Amino acid sequence: MKQNTEDLLNLKVDALSLKVFNSESKHREFKRKLSTDAKAIQKYAKTMASFANTDGGIIIFGIEDKPRKLIGDESSFEESLISNTLKSYFDPEIIFECGNHSIHSKKFTYIVVPEASNKPVICKKQSQDQELREGAIYYRYYGQTREIGYSELKSIIDEHAKKIFDSIIQNVTIIKKIGYEKSSIVDATNLSEDGNNATVFINNETAKHLNWIYKGRFSQSTENSDKAYYVKRTVTLKQGMSIDRPTSYSKTHTMTQTEMLRNLQIKNTQILRAIQWKHPKLMSEEFYVEDVHGKNSLHKFTPSALQEILFLYPLDTPDRKSILKRLKEEWEAAKKNP
Repeated sequence: MKQNTEDLLNLKVDALSLKVFNSESKHREFKRKLSTDAKAIQKYAKTMASFANTDGGIIIFGIEDKPRKLIGDESSFEESLISNTLKSYFDPEIIFECGNHSIHSKKFTYIVVPEASNKPVICKKQSQDQELREGAIYYRYYGQTREIGYSELKSIIDEHAKKIFDSIIQNVTIIKKIGYEKSSIVDATNLSEDGNNATVFINNETAKHLNWIYKGRFSQSTENSDKAYYVKRTVTLKQGMSIDRPTSYSKTHTMTQTEMLRNLQIKNTQILRAIQWKHPKLMSEEFYVEDVHGKNSLHKFTPSALQEILFLYPLDTPDRKSILKRLKEEWEAAKKNP
């Protein structure tokens, strides 16, 4: 699930105490203060690479830990500090955007990173303090950045192979539809950038059908000059057809039931069911799906489900265990007397 900046900046903060109810997650990293120290920049770059290799994320500066509180941070810095570090250590390029935001009159700085279009992003050299390791692929797991595991790497490779296959099939379908003698291939990398040329690959048969006008020679002298040609007709781009694809719950509902229980500090799955019963919206697809594999059922949750439950039942709530125990008893009673 691709993350957008508005959602990532949507923090739940108490207006009086400035307590932040959100935790660090697969898509968020909190820092107390922005530092321009080279080692700190490398750590930011590592986290940014992990976001790029998953489905995007944000680093927010100005949030104190223990207790988690919004203190704000209006530090400014040159984006080139991060940009140069990323270019020096990672390939392919990591896209990012820096900005400022405010909540309850507290301003803070953030760096947001979208999902990389070409994964995996790989570290191409080692830093002196070994914070960054040559050949490493950093991946964002819940609340932490570490080197990628086998299953996540396999998923990236499989997805990359599928994109190649889908692209080939789509291009072949188009060529078949309009005819090979009318088809060409465009390198669209620079089409959206002013002053750049895009390469067009044309086979001999296709070239025969193009309308060229002989114009002259690029020289005041006609000797030893190349011929010049102009395109007779204006090239237009036609809008493509959108195809709906089935939702991949492995990308949207990334948290297992075990991970939910661990992060909620709940040992009994029945308590989790009771919370969902008490708050029916937590049973919606926005937060939860039951994925059936044969005779087995997998309970999968979105990271926002965890944030919602922590907001409803914060870890530091007095008598939290008793509250959840009573909720479980209410749920069990409701099942017996529907």
